[in-house]
Amino acid sequence: MEAIETVVIALEEARSLILKGKPAHLRIALIVLDNTVETLLWRSTKISLYEDHIRETADRQWPQEGKRPFRKKLPSKSDIYWMDRDFNLKARFLVKRGLIPSETAALLRHLHAYRNEVQHRDSLRVVSIRAVSIVFFEIACDLLLRLDLPGKCPQWGDQDWATKYEIDPFKRKEGDAAKVARVLKNGLAVGLPETASRLSEDLVFRLDWLVENLQQISKDSAEDSLKALQFWAADRSRALDDRGPSFTSFRPTCTMNSLKRWRDSSRELPGSTSSLSLVSTFARIDAGLGRIEDLIEDLFGHDVHPGGGDMRWDVDDSEMYSESDERDDSSSY
Repeated sequence: MEAIETVVIALEEARSLILKGKPAHLRIALIVLDNTVETLLWRSTKISLYEDHIRETADRQWPQEGKRPFRKKLPSKSDIYWMDRDFNLKARFLVKRGLIPSETAALLRHLHAYRNEVQHRDSLRVVSIRAVSIVFFEIACDLLLRLDLPGKCPQWGDQDWATKYEIDPFKRKEGDAAKVARVLKNGLAVGLPETASRLSEDLVFRLDWLVENLQQISKDSAEDSLKALQFWAADRSRALDDRGPSFTSFRPTCTMNSLKRWRDSSRELPGSTSSLSLVSTFARIDAGLGRIEDLIEDLFGHDVHPGGGDMRWDVDDSEMYSESDERDDSSSY
C-alpha cells in the first residue's frame, strides 16, 4: 500500500504552492488539499466499514456467551454508494464513528465549499485565499495525525521522500505521522491574528460595498432597497419598484440589522482564539452576505461582486440569520 507516500507527496506539493503565495498557486493548493483530505476521509471510512463488517460477521456466526454483541448500525449499500461520491457524507460518517470531532467535520464542510467555488466557478477571494489555504493545510495535517493511515511503501522505487522525515518507508512505526506533520508545518503557519485580520478585512470591505450598492437599486432607503431586492427575488415576475400591500406585509430574511451584526462580528474576528471558531464565523457571515451579492448579480445581469469573483459556503439558511435579525427591521447599519 502506498497510502502514506500518496498523502505526504500531495501535502508537500500543496505546501510548495502555498509558499509561492500567488492566487493562481493558492487556487491549485486548495484543490490539492481538498483531494488529499477526501482521500484521507475515504480510506478511513473503508477501514472502519471493513472492521465493522468483520466484527458483525464474527458476532453473528460465532456468538460468545457473556460478550457484548455488535450493535452498530451498518450503512446500506446505497449509503456506501453515496458516501463514495459525497465529501460531507464521509466526514459525517467518521464523526459517528468517533474518529474525527464534529467541529472538524463542520469546518471541512465550509472549506470544501470554498474549494468548490474556486474550482468550479473560477472565483476566489484574493484577500482571504492564503489564510484559508493555510487553515486547510493545518486541518489536513491534523487529520493525518488523527486517522494515521496504516500501510507501508512498496519495496521498490525511489524512497528519498522519507529521508527528511526520519522515517523508515519500509517499516511503519508509531509516531511516523507526527514526524511528517511537524516537518510539513514548519515555517508555513501564519499567525492566527494575521489570518483573522485578512478574513475580517475581506468581509468588512464587501459589507461596505454592499451598502453603497443598495443605494443604486432604488430611490428608497438602504433598508427598503434591501427589502425590495428580496421581495423581487421571492417572485421575479414582480417589478422591482412594486410597493403594494404584498410588499408591506413581506418580511425579509436579511435586514440592515443583519448587516450590522455581520459587520460587528467581522470586526471582532481578530480576537478569535482558534482557527476553528475563526473560519466557522467567517463562513457563516460569508454565506449570508453571498446570498445578497448573488441577488444583486442576478438583478444587474452580470458579475458585480467586489474583489474579483465570489465565493459561497454550503451553509444552511438557519445558520445565517438569528431570530432577532428576522424580527428587528428598525436598526440602522
